[in-house]
Amino acid sequence: MKHRIVTAAQMKAIEQAGNAHSLPYLQMMENAGLAAYAELKNVLPQPGSLLVVCGKGNNGGDGFVIARAAAKEGWKMGGGHPARYLESVARLRQVQRGLPELLYVFS
Repeated sequence: MKHRIVTAAQMKAIEQAGNAHSLPYLQMMENAGLAAYAELKNVLPQPGSLLVVCGKGNNGGDGFVIARAAAKEGWKMGGGHPARYLESVARLRQVQRGLPELLYVFS
């Protein structure tokens, strides 16, 4: 896969174009998280311990996808998110109804 570096403004435009062509933001987040997890497995192929810390930024959801995928494959998980973001996670869960499982929330 060829990689390129884009600015935040360029990434926003790319995401908006994807959304306009029926690729929901939540699916983009799932795709990004799974791609990042695949890269992690290239470097660390055997499950071990993994700490995923997700904040309020746009990449927080990608981190939840990474954590969910890793936990499913036997990684010992730590981390999570600050309690003040639980409301945002609840809203995302409402939005994702009908989409494949997306978020794995650690408490």
